[in-house]
Amino acid sequence: MYLDRQVSSKMYWKHSDGPSRRILQAFELSGDGLLWIPLIAIAKMTPSLVASELNDCVWKLLVGCVLDLIVVASLKAFFRRSRPSYNKDDMHIVVSVDKFSFPSGHSSRCIFIGALAYYCIAHREIRIVMYIWATLTAMSRVALGRHFLGDVLAGSCIGVGMATFLIRHPFAEYVLTFMPVFINPS
Repeated sequence: MYLDRQVSSKMYWKHSDGPSRRILQAFELSGDGLLWIPLIAIAKMTPSLVASELNDCVWKLLVGCVLDLIVVASLKAFFRRSRPSYNKDDMHIVVSVDKFSFPSGHSSRCIFIGALAYYCIAHREIRIVMYIWATLTAMSRVALGRHFLGDVLAGSCIGVGMATFLIRHPFAEYVLTFMPVFINPS
């Protein structure tokens, strides 16, 4: 716990002010669930936006993001770890739904999306860009002082686990068959 706090503090102070903070905040915004869930729902309701071969992945993306919110919120309520004391109250666009730190929801969501993109997208370059985005977004949480490094690592493990579950487990297909009809009117 001590090492986690020390490493996190050093990462924060290195990026606490200046232009790099704005860049990190852009990554923070790009990983927000209030951005992703509506975008995925719109993509699902508008079949012309998504290639038919990616339809299954869009379902998995939507289910995964919703499950991620449930899992992360439950763990935060259970552990109740406070955010770092040096966390600035400057999340103007991103909505902080809680005051707890463990695990990082941005990290779990971004790593989940990056891992699912690796599974769904054939183009190597897009896979690489998605992994870089996911990693930078996860690390921005520590550099912005929103989370400790351990929170981000735990969130990342949740993201990988969620993607693996939705890609490989037969239960995921069962869950996908019961998704609401209003999301896919066709």
